Amino acid sequence: ILIRLIRLCAQSKKGRNQQQRLLKNMGAHSVVLDLLQIPYEKTDEKMNEIMTLAHTFLQNFCRGNPQNQILLHKKLNLFLTPGLLEAETMRHIFMNNYHLCNEISERVVQHFVHCVETHGRHVEYLRFLQTIVKADGKYVKKCQDIVMTELVNGGEDVLIFYNDRASFPVLLQMMCSERDRADESGPLAYHINLVELLAACTEGKNVYTEIKCNSLLPLDDIVRVVTHDDCIPEVKIAYVNFVNHCYVDTEVEMKEIYTSNHIWKLFENFLVDMARVCNTTTDRKHADAAMEKYVTDSVMNIISGFFNSPFSDNSTNLQTHQPVFIQLLQSAFRIFNCTWPNPAQKSSVESCIKTLAEV
Repeated sequence: ILIRLIRLCAQSKKGRNQQQRLLKNMGAHSVVLDLLQIPYEKTDEKMNEIMTLAHTFLQNFCRGNPQNQILLHKKLNLFLTPGLLEAETMRHIFMNNYHLCNEISERVVQHFVHCVETHGRHVEYLRFLQTIVKADGKYVKKCQDIVMTELVNGGEDVLIFYNDRASFPVLLQMMCSERDRADESGPLAYHINLVELLAACTEGKNVYTEIKCNSLLPLDDIVRVVTHDDCIPEVKIAYVNFVNHCYVDTEVEMKEIYTSNHIWKLFENFLVDMARVCNTTTDRKHADAAMEKYVTDSVMNIISGFFNSPFSDNSTNLQTHQPVFIQLLQSAFRIFNCTWPNPAQKSSVESCIKTLAEV
């Protein structure tokens, strides 16, 4: 029965709202919520399967449906457990609902950070926090501040950076391991999601979180990771987006990025990766889609952001680094003329070229 209900909710986007309304009027969600409250042995495989289906139903029941999200929001306490299924259902209750995210209590955020401390570093907990700091394309400043405060309070149990001498080789080892890269809930995925969460907390110019993040992940460490030969695109994307939101696209001027050589070291590394995606064979089967996404999205965004920034006029380094600047422009042109970028990627590259041409 649950499987049939799930299929009803998860049909095409248009038909889905009608089915969701129908199921709401029939009270299907109430029955499933009652089901979740039945005590059972965690070793009972059949019950585990049923509970997974129950959560999948609730997730589909409220996906993209603000009225149904509010209905389930009234039963929030049912989901404030350390369970990973509950974390995923919570994510769907708040997903892209600016009003609910803005009304969230500190208790809910504290619950998830506390879960990381006491029940392990699970990506699902971080994904919930990522969901509440941005909704409908808008940044929820209140949530950014609360999440940032709680992460800092969580300390080393939560903030795992691999930036000291002992742990840096561990990060390199994980990036070189196919198994670690493929493990969506392993320590590498946790680290990537953590850096993405911190970046999301500073997006949209938030002085309070920007300053906090600067002290957590210094530019030295970022440059060391991103420019390392073993660094993988997924990690580069997370780190470069972090630099963009935390040091470049900021409310107050982060002098360090404009006066030091860090950004130029990154730019030099971008040139290597830009050449790599241009030199791929025409055989698309072997293309590195993650690397292409990194170059056309993250790299183009930060280059545009840096040279568009009102503060970059103060950068005395441009004269010194003229050759790198010219190569950035040439490389962007080369990518623009490749056959593989899709329209969105083309447009991102084009806007970067325009920015560089106007400097």
